Amino acid sequence: MDRLKFWIRNNQLVAFFCLTLILSWGLGFSFYLVFQDGYEFLFPISAVAICAPALTGIIISRLCDNEPGNNSKQPFWRAFVIALAVSSVIFLANNVIINRAVISPIMMLFTPIVVSPVAYVFGAAFSRFPTVRRYLSTVFQVRFVWGWLLLAPVVLLGLNLLSIWFCNLLGRQTVQLSNLPFKRFDLVKVLAISFLYQIFFFNLSGEEVGWRGFTLPRLLAQTNPIIASMVLTFFWAIYHAFYWGALGDPVMTTQYWIDTFIRLFPATVIISCFYIHSKGSILVAGITHAAANTFFTYLPGLDWPVHTATIYGFSLVIIILERWWEELPDSGTIYTHSGLMMETEDRV
Repeated sequence: MDRLKFWIRNNQLVAFFCLTLILSWGLGFSFYLVFQDGYEFLFPISAVAICAPALTGIIISRLCDNEPGNNSKQPFWRAFVIALAVSSVIFLANNVIINRAVISPIMMLFTPIVVSPVAYVFGAAFSRFPTVRRYLSTVFQVRFVWGWLLLAPVVLLGLNLLSIWFCNLLGRQTVQLSNLPFKRFDLVKVLAISFLYQIFFFNLSGEEVGWRGFTLPRLLAQTNPIIASMVLTFFWAIYHAFYWGALGDPVMTTQYWIDTFIRLFPATVIISCFYIHSKGSILVAGITHAAANTFFTYLPGLDWPVHTATIYGFSLVIIILERWWEELPDSGTIYTHSGLMMETEDRV
């Protein structure tokens, strides 16, 4: 065990990518059984698979923690219970108000089980182990990042509307905002519920805790942001393989993956940009990710070639203005919550 911990501590990125894919692919069979065969009672397994990046980051942080933990587990359990309750309400609201499901005793009993992985990730921010606590400290930290939290949804909405405007200029068929399925207050309510659902299931809790919170700081300590974004895009895409396959996407074709990598790269750049400028805020990264998915859901019929070109244009501006071909200054020590400072000091 000591040799394994030593290897993981010195190869954290390799260990992260391997364990994330083992968890997500190993449990990926459940997506097909849930979405295609209707075995909804297996959705808790799917929830663990989607939370694989976050759970892997927590596991590795714990294994690499040489600091003694305190004896009190109460902060974790309090946070876990609160997160379980809030997550359950959001899960039920999304299914009842948006998906038009009927509340039943089975649903009420089933919901806490489904949301348990999410509650665990949020509860771990109050872990008795210092490295895990530091790693997840920015999940709930809003001080000093209010501006980025508000700016992220505005930018994502603006880019979507800009792509629609470009379509109109080019005379291409595009989204008719007057034909959206919800109006006024109903639209605001639905967007709010969908946005919270995306945050909890699983853009913040499952993905960004791992991809940006754990992986990106370690990549930036070794290379420049462009290379880091390429690596993240690759693993971010293949981690979704079983989920997308269960939804009916042609995941067995080469062209699908070429198109997917091309489409996801600018999204990686934008989310990473907000993460970097917010000094490593996992919450900001999660809000950015959730905003993107929410607007995609309620702006159906987007012209993807024009939309992709718009996103690439914005990403190119980021890369040029930020000089992303150069390594970031002090990248090995800026994200102290991720554990990188301890690693840097150990190497020195």
